Amino acid sequence: MNRRYEAQLENIQQQLKIKAYPCIERAEIVWAYMGPPKLKPAFSELDWTLVPTSHRLSTRHIQECNWLQALEGGFDAAHLTFLHKGETSHVSRTIVPTLYEVQQTDAGFYTATGRDMGDGRIYWNTNALLMPAHKIISAVAPAAHMWMPIDDEHSMLDSTEFRFDGPLTEKDLEKVRGGKWIHTVNHPGTDISVLNKSNDYMIDRAAQGAGKSYTGMQGLGIQDCAVQESMGPIADRTREFLLPCDIEIVKIRRLYMQALDDMATGKPLLGMNAAGYRMRMERWFAPKSDDILAMMAERKYGAAARAAE
Repeated sequence: MNRRYEAQLENIQQQLKIKAYPCIERAEIVWAYMGPPKLKPAFSELDWTLVPTSHRLSTRHIQECNWLQALEGGFDAAHLTFLHKGETSHVSRTIVPTLYEVQQTDAGFYTATGRDMGDGRIYWNTNALLMPAHKIISAVAPAAHMWMPIDDEHSMLDSTEFRFDGPLTEKDLEKVRGGKWIHTVNHPGTDISVLNKSNDYMIDRAAQGAGKSYTGMQGLGIQDCAVQESMGPIADRTREFLLPCDIEIVKIRRLYMQALDDMATGKPLLGMNAAGYRMRMERWFAPKSDDILAMMAERKYGAAARAAE
């Protein structure tokens, strides 16, 4: 009797399996691949995961809205001119962009927005969406966002700034500690920002009234979160009216719909080329006559920057 039981148990043990996903650690983050084994790509060569620890700093916090809603807000180009007004006197805060170009890449898309300086020059700014939910931001110290769904109405935003040429400077770190840039200051031991929806993001009405801050909220990251969350946990897109400045939003939606169709029909998917993620964003002035498509093609992988390293 015991031998028969042991044989049955052994058979059951061989049949029982627990679902497991292959994982890899990069940049102090554990990454899991959850797709079909036959489609598993090499780990994406995101620049910020390849620099030494001293050259990068990441924070994260929970957003009280759907991940796609938050991601789309991150790619709205026009909002810099008003939402973040008062933070600096930078060109991006004083002149509304009127020129937009989007190019698809083998990892997502690459976009350029242009601001007419009125003196024969255009100020160009580039950003990239890398599948499935990464944004690379042009800044003095390059930056990146990654939006991860928690459930339908909550998401986790991981924000990183990094340098290629050396460790982050004290000035870089000061922005992080004070929540003055893309990062938030969280309640200790949590992923919940001190400034959040429940306390109206601690709006400073005096600063707002004095014109020091358009929103009265501290930090670009909090300002972004406030408008993304204020639409409700899942925005009613039947009420929206998209304009030419929303070309990036349109592209995002088309890209995801195409990815779903390609997955269903067995077509090649975007993001399978690991090296395609090594994109570098830039800001520059150029004469109006310069061809933006040619400039984008030359700059998207940071050829000049890599040659100097």
